Amino acid sequence: MKKISKQFSLFVLVIGLFFSCGLKTSEKINSTSVNKQIKERKIKRIKEPNIVEKGYAIGTTISTSFNQETPCGTIALTSMPDSVSQFLNKVWIACASPSNEIEKSLWDAYHYNIKNDYALNSNIQKIHLSKTEDAYLYSFPYLSDGKLRILQVELNHKALVLALY
Repeated sequence: MKKISKQFSLFVLVIGLFFSCGLKTSEKINSTSVNKQIKERKIKRIKEPNIVEKGYAIGTTISTSFNQETPCGTIALTSMPDSVSQFLNKVWIACASPSNEIEKSLWDAYHYNIKNDYALNSNIQKIHLSKTEDAYLYSFPYLSDGKLRILQVELNHKALVLALY
């Protein structure tokens, strides 16, 4: 009799714990919310062509809204549209052959196109600012009074990636 009462009390205790803990916690979990959070926290891989495409779109937005009568030199970032200002490191108009190697090669390529009656097209390319920092250089060439000018837009790599995430 003592053996049965001990087993019965142990059985009641186990069942009591099971019902008190197990059933109520399952009601508190919102599975759709948990699944949504898991998807949001999933690591995404953003590929280089997607970053370049985003940068090109931003550069095109700037080049279509900018005044080609703007004098050569640096352009204030505050004059840029608010929708793109977070992506910009700097903006300037080059009117002479620059000293930077990449910008000089672009300058020479655009002069070659002018000399051979080829179209002047916008360009974007990745540049290395330092060992740990990258950016994208968007170039928009145009002629003003028969002289080549290039709108240069340096886009922040990190901001472009975060916009795609």
